[in-house]
Amino acid sequence: MAAVKIVLMILMVTLVMQSRLVFSQNCSANLGALTTCAAYVLPGGPRVLPSAECCGALRAVDRTCLCSTVDIINRIPRDCNLPVVTCV
Repeated sequence: MAAVKIVLMILMVTLVMQSRLVFSQNCSANLGALTTCAAYVLPGGPRVLPSAECCGALRAVDRTCLCSTVDIINRIPRDCNLPVVTCV
């Protein structure tokens, strides 16, 4: 009975790790498609509406993926012993 529990636990851990890997790969691929939006996010870019391609790429990115990416970006200054960036 204990062996069955161990096998089930290993299976669950493997499934969780696999789903995180798939999420990470999908997130990276979807974020990569956002290069079509570069002109709209870089300082000095045009002050016009984003293209249909940009909007479609953004629509394809999962909200969790976007939030995780923003959280990571916000941690970089702290991890580099720099002041936190605040935009007001």
